Amino acid sequence: MKEKQKHLISTQLSIDDIPDDDGPKTFASFRTTLLTEREIEILDQMIELNRLSESTDKNWFKSDRIFVTNTGKLIHSSILSKSLLKSK
Repeated sequence: MKEKQKHLISTQLSIDDIPDDDGPKTFASFRTTLLTEREIEILDQMIELNRLSESTDKNWFKSDRIFVTNTGKLIHSSILSKSLLKSK
């Protein structure tokens, strides 16, 4: 099993940074987790793909989220749940 390493993904937050959508509602909802090198590679690839899409698609919806739809919009939790259930 690969050793997990700690990497900071989010930036410092203020009360204004807590999202209004269906993200964490309070600071207590934020978690620190350890990621494998492969997990970090996947996140880096997604971030790079989003940057590329933003720079080449004038209709791209700019977001600070990593996992978004193919137009850059946020993935709603109900859609994600349906997709995960189909994949079983």
